[in-house]
Amino acid sequence: MQNTKRSFFAKIALGIGFIFASLFSVVAAFIGFFLVARSTKSVAVITITAALALVAVAFGGAWLMTRSPKTAGIYSGGVLILTAIWAWLYVYKPIPVTVPLPQPTSSTQYWQLSTGSRIAYIFHPAKGQAHSAPVIYLHGGPAVPTRTSNYEFFKQLTADGFDVYLYDQIGTGLSAQLDDISQYTLERNVADLEAIRQQIGSEKVILVGTSWGSVLAAYYLEQYPNHVEKIIFMSPGVLGDRKNVRYDYSRSASSQDDSILLPPLRMILAGALARTNPQTATNFASQAEMNGIYDAFVTSPSMDYQVNCKGYVPTNKPSRSGGGNYYANLLILQSLKKAHDPRPNLTSLQTPALIMRGACDYIPWESTLSYKQTLPNSTLILIENAGHALTEAQPEVVLAPMRAFLTDQPLPIEAYTSEQPPQ
Repeated sequence: MQNTKRSFFAKIALGIGFIFASLFSVVAAFIGFFLVARSTKSVAVITITAALALVAVAFGGAWLMTRSPKTAGIYSGGVLILTAIWAWLYVYKPIPVTVPLPQPTSSTQYWQLSTGSRIAYIFHPAKGQAHSAPVIYLHGGPAVPTRTSNYEFFKQLTADGFDVYLYDQIGTGLSAQLDDISQYTLERNVADLEAIRQQIGSEKVILVGTSWGSVLAAYYLEQYPNHVEKIIFMSPGVLGDRKNVRYDYSRSASSQDDSILLPPLRMILAGALARTNPQTATNFASQAEMNGIYDAFVTSPSMDYQVNCKGYVPTNKPSRSGGGNYYANLLILQSLKKAHDPRPNLTSLQTPALIMRGACDYIPWESTLSYKQTLPNSTLILIENAGHALTEAQPEVVLAPMRAFLTDQPLPIEAYTSEQPPQ
């Protein structure tokens, strides 16, 4: 009886040992996968390395437990086969693109910039005598195309005598993608914007940026202050150190949304590879494939819950089209983390600036306030019943102060002067 119990517990211990050996072998495969990915762009090489690491750990663990090379061989072979099947289904098998890509219209035009970027844009000419400084709209994301409704929204500024340009940033929408994804950076976007100004041929421009577009506008203003006549920051993103930033969705409609969006493992691994070795990442999963998955996220109804206030009622009309760029989003944000803080250089500029924030925006209040504290000639206003997507929630309320600011008229909304967050 005693021997039977010992035999039973021995089998249990052996089974647990095999489970841990399997887990450690998979961990070893992942470690080998990413270590080798640092020095090679060959997916075949990193895959073989991962397989060898898996087999070595599985074989070694089984041999230590059984002292039987035959058992260890059978076990490690089984682990390899099962892991290979799982890896094909969830890691290596390409994911089909389901979101339709944007298509050019009769209004779509293209710039071939001096930076090498081919940029798609739509131009709305001013009605009557054009103001010397055109309006350039900078969309958010990074690498999330302009909301469909914004094309018509900003067209309204032509009635005030402004030429209006809306363009897809590099790699996004109808603009060309870069073969080398490591070139998707903050610096490239700033350089593209300056090249666009030169292409237009205007000494000064008026910048209107939303979210990440506001961050891009701030860095451009720092670098080219003499080329910016006025600037509007709409739902501005975070300037400076982003390490401890925590978004606050407590006032947004996200509390009404029970859906959970989880990225597939293939996408997570591709993103990790992009940070490790960008060329390896695109060999592992192409931009087209990753963009298709990314589009499924940015066009999801859940995104509209995030950018609107509580009580938001979703519509059947999508607010975004496809055309996002996963790698561009990832690597621009990575370059942003490494970028210098532009605020010290902005404090001496007198460029007129309008800062617009929705009352239930998820961006931390301190981040918005830093724009007001940094720019000496700036005005901050709050848009009631609006979240991060200002022009979607309150288009007419947003348009009025924007037009007043651009035409040097009194603002129809009182400036928010307190440093305390709005209640």
